[in-house]
Amino acid sequence: MIGTRIQNRQWLIAAAGRFRSTANYVWKNASLGHSLCQHCRSSASVGKSTKVVTVCDDDFTGRDLQRRVEVAIELPSYRRINNWMKSIFTVDKKSCLYVNIKRSPPWGDKDEQHEPQSKAGHHPLIIMISAWCDCKGIIHCEVLPRYAAFTVDLHCQGLDRTTAKIAGKGPNYATI
Repeated sequence: MIGTRIQNRQWLIAAAGRFRSTANYVWKNASLGHSLCQHCRSSASVGKSTKVVTVCDDDFTGRDLQRRVEVAIELPSYRRINNWMKSIFTVDKKSCLYVNIKRSPPWGDKDEQHEPQSKAGHHPLIIMISAWCDCKGIIHCEVLPRYAAFTVDLHCQGLDRTTAKIAGKGPNYATI
C-alpha cells in the first residue's frame, strides 16, 4: 500500500514537471528541405533531460518542394475563383398565429377510443416571410400574400428578384 502511494507520487511529480516544461520550435535549414525540431527541457524531480524530436524528415526532393509551393500558391486563388463562402440559401418562415386551445387528451376509460380534436383554423393575421441570405447577411426579404402556398413559380420569382438585387450591389459583390 505504501509502495503504491510512493509510485503514484513519483508519477504525479514527473507529470507536473512534464507539463511545466518549456518547448522551443526551431526550423533547421537542410540541403533540400526544412525539418522542425522540438527541444523540450523538463524539470522533473528524477533529473533534467533534453529531448529532440524530429517532426519532418530531411529527405525532400526538389520536386516535392516545388509541388508544396504550387499547392500553397493555388489555395488562395482557388478560394477567389470558386467563392466557396458565397453560397446563397433561403429562409422561408411561416409565422402563423392560432387561437390557443388546450391540447390535452380527454378524460375517459383506457379501453375507449377518443376522437382526435382538430386544431382551430388559421388566425386572420397569418404571415409567410421569404428571405434570401448569404454569409454577409440578408440579400432580399419579402412578405408573401396571405394564405399563399410556397410553389415553384413563387420560388423562381424570388430568385429573379434576388439576382436583380445582387446585380445592383456592384460587380465585386460576388468575389472575395
